[in-house]
This record gives sequence, C-alpha cells and structure tokens, in this order.
Amino acid sequence: MWKEVKRYGVPTQIVDIIKESYRGYVYRVVHEGWVSEPIPVRTGVRQGRILSPIMFWIVIDVVMRNVTRDRRRSIRWGLVDRLEDLDFADDLCLLSEAHGEMQTKLDDLIKEAGKVGLAINVKKTKSLRVNTSKTEPFMLGGESIEDVDSFV
Repeated sequence: MWKEVKRYGVPTQIVDIIKESYRGYVYRVVHEGWVSEPIPVRTGVRQGRILSPIMFWIVIDVVMRNVTRDRRRSIRWGLVDRLEDLDFADDLCLLSEAHGEMQTKLDDLIKEAGKVGLAINVKKTKSLRVNTSKTEPFMLGGESIEDVDSFV
C-alpha cells in the first residue's frame, strides 16, 4: 500500500509518519464485560481516521487502473469514447461488452486487489447482464457469481 501512496506524490516523510502511526496497532474485543487479548492489525486502514478513506481511494485507484488498462474490454458510451467501470466508495461496477472480456477483467481484479491486500467478497458480488443470455456464469476466485435482474 505504501508504494501506491508514494506514487501519488505524497512525500516519503509523510508516508513514514503515517506508517509509524500503524506500527503496533491492535484491536480488542469487548463482549459481556470481558476484554480480549490484543489482536494485531496487519492489513487495512484504521477505522475512524481522517486519512483512512484517502488512503483507501489511492489504493483502489491503483488497483482499478491496472484492471482497466486494456480499453478494448470496456463499453461504448455516448458521452465519452469508452467506459470501463463505475466506482462509489468501496463498490465497483465493471463494464464490458463480451463475456470473455468481463471474465478476464474479474480475474485481473482478484489478482490486482490481492497484490495490495484487498479481498473481493464473492457473496456480495453480482452479475447484471443487459441484452444478452445468461448461459455461462462468471467466476471469481473459483466461485460462480450470482446473476441478478436488478440491484440498487
């Protein structure tokens, strides 16, 4: 993750300060008055920190730039030449005109996300197909993705 932050021009000294704030960071679970032993945090961003969303956006931007490098796997769009994806916070919508192109994009997403310690939740991942048949399922990490007719 730190390489990605530096790629966006954040000075090394600032990156080092942020990294230091994560060193030795632990969580504890409280349940019915009982407090657990410290649980070390090795991945992710600290919840409630003002920098956490910015750091996440930088990392997800790097992931999506790598996933969408091949502009031929996008869809034609009237306002712009090609449209690759739609993103909102941590929700991603990949777009493609062909099944094989979409499957390759999904494979690339798993690979690129894994490089930075992110995991895609297959159970929350859905496939919405427009003007096409639902013959072959999309796969994500060896599991098939649920086809839906609509989603919010």
